[in-house]
Amino acid sequence: MDTNKKFNTPKRKLTKCKFKEHAIVYTTIEDPFTHIAGNRRIKHPKLKKIKKAIMEHGDYATPMIVDEHGTILDGQHRHHVRNDLRLPHFFIISNKIPDEKLTMVQTVNSASSNWTLEDYTNSFVDRGNPNYIRLDALLTDFPFKHITFATILVNKGETKGMPDGFKEGKFKLTEQDDARIRKICKLVMDFEKRVEKFTNRNFITACMLMFKTSGYSHKRMLSQIKKHGMLEKQSSIFEYMRVLTEIYNANLRSKNRIEPKWTIK
Repeated sequence: MDTNKKFNTPKRKLTKCKFKEHAIVYTTIEDPFTHIAGNRRIKHPKLKKIKKAIMEHGDYATPMIVDEHGTILDGQHRHHVRNDLRLPHFFIISNKIPDEKLTMVQTVNSASSNWTLEDYTNSFVDRGNPNYIRLDALLTDFPFKHITFATILVNKGETKGMPDGFKEGKFKLTEQDDARIRKICKLVMDFEKRVEKFTNRNFITACMLMFKTSGYSHKRMLSQIKKHGMLEKQSSIFEYMRVLTEIYNANLRSKNRIEPKWTIK
């Protein structure tokens, strides 16, 4: 579709909707629509769910929201399913200015089907945000699937939760922090065959706090945990810290023992 031309609205109008100067309209089976960069990536389980609902309960025409050029702002999954079933598309034209479009998409979608942290990350990756690109690469290169783990690393071991502005594209992961975090990830990976569920968020947090403890030797920690045998999953950060400290300090003189300090905010 030529994005320099305005989208031709079909003449036939259906039931009026509550948006001012907007009406629900429809197009034929032909597909003149495009997708907005930065919207949620297509999820096949959701496609199957929508298709199943239509097949079992009949067609329901929940309209998509598109801009004047036919770019889909909301309803990309419905668009895919209706194409697959050869059904006409119902839509509302929104005249939001370009800078507001994706914000509107996120707001509308969050009200009906919450965006996950992965959705927000993918959205900003698709739009070229270097901070989210580094975060996505970090999660790809290491087997830590939950995004909140990376924010713990950015916060240097403090469990502050998601940073303010993450969903608005304000998350910061500098090249320097990325290099530091990758170094930490490699140290955590050393426990892969010694710790049950070593990608657990509580274990990663405990490791962060151990690593920054005065006198800590990673070589000794690995040697001691090897003697100890497989470390079972613990119920909390506190339990991991307690067990790891006991393992590390075993058979050490008092002056050589470590005393990790930590707080949870």
